[in-house]
Amino acid sequence: VVFQRRVIEPAFRLIGGHAPIEIIRDDALPKPILLPPKERVIYDDVAVKASEKRERTLIYVGSYRPNKGQLDFLRIVSKETLGPYNLEFFGVRQADVGGDDYAAIQKEVQERWQGKVTLHSTRLSHEQMVSVMSR
Repeated sequence: VVFQRRVIEPAFRLIGGHAPIEIIRDDALPKPILLPPKERVIYDDVAVKASEKRERTLIYVGSYRPNKGQLDFLRIVSKETLGPYNLEFFGVRQADVGGDDYAAIQKEVQERWQGKVTLHSTRLSHEQMVSVMSR
């Protein structure tokens, strides 16, 4: 393995010569992925399923609030621009934190997006979300 590195001459000198400083780029060395066992299983599952043929799905994660943009996104895109992709929205309803767009998004989906868009309103853990992305 060849490591990428640059040697930079220092701005100071020692009495008997100089002290070279080696700068090694962060991406120059291979690093192991140290995941806890539960996450490692999910990571391995993602790797296995990555090569399988599967339905093309775009995943949009965010609370169903006006500032998260799901409703605006649905109004801008069309079935033609999505092409072969389906959409899945994952989020939670938080009316007490900046409003709740879930009903408006649900109405938009029912009127224009039958079969192309799925709404989920259950809070998912990080592990569950990675599992969703792996399928």
